[in-house]
Amino acid sequence: MNTSSSALATAAAGDSSSSRRSNRWKYEVFLSFRGEETRTRLTDHLLIALRKAGIDTFIDYKLKKGENIQRELDREIEGSRIAVVVFSKSYAESRWCLRELSKIMREGKVVCPIFYDVDPSQVSNQSGSFGEAFQKHEKDEDPNEVEQWRRDLMSCADLSGRNLKTTADGREGVFIQNVVGDIIALTKTRDLQTSQSNTLLEYLPPTQMIQLSYSSKSRTSTQDPEREDNLSLAMPTILTLKDHSSWMVASNKNQLIIMIFNNE
Repeated sequence: MNTSSSALATAAAGDSSSSRRSNRWKYEVFLSFRGEETRTRLTDHLLIALRKAGIDTFIDYKLKKGENIQRELDREIEGSRIAVVVFSKSYAESRWCLRELSKIMREGKVVCPIFYDVDPSQVSNQSGSFGEAFQKHEKDEDPNEVEQWRRDLMSCADLSGRNLKTTADGREGVFIQNVVGDIIALTKTRDLQTSQSNTLLEYLPPTQMIQLSYSSKSRTSTQDPEREDNLSLAMPTILTLKDHSSWMVASNKNQLIIMIFNNE
């Protein structure tokens, strides 16, 4: 997995092992999967491997009987730092799974898609078993919700992920080790970014808004005095980081902008 491209949706972070989570996150990982197909196979094995690695993971059997399932699932998604979505052949048959996915995408989570006996193109284009499932949804479900499911599947499938068929010759044990390694790398990356940003934010007035953006190269823009969001770089502050990238701090009216530049 290319962790930089899979982390298109952002989240805050904490330290390592059981203390890795910041106060914001209840879980490191939320597992979204179709239970009938993968619960006792890949998903269960992945859950065990994640916990052995010290990654606190939510799985739906933690829900108590009698709870409002949709509301509780939404709450657990909100309280999780990373979402691992296990796409299997029957994933799209479940309204619960599709609603989980929509919530995950709406919350802007770091998403790690896993393709289990299904091709990413089938997920993105809703073809094959996914197409068959949507034929039924179009008859039975709200058309606006169905359209949102389609968009979310396309967005998630386009992220860099792991495909069991093309990873480690389909060996599930090696595949799971790779997925766990990806997630550990993601948490460490988010931890580093948060540590760096927190160091800077300690010196900023709490009333100022912080916007973080990433660019592979610095860019110049023509200032438009009539635009309220015009960025002034007259007196930028450059801080070089250990990973050879830089922070550029500039202000525009009441807003503080922090940009990260890759110096490679």
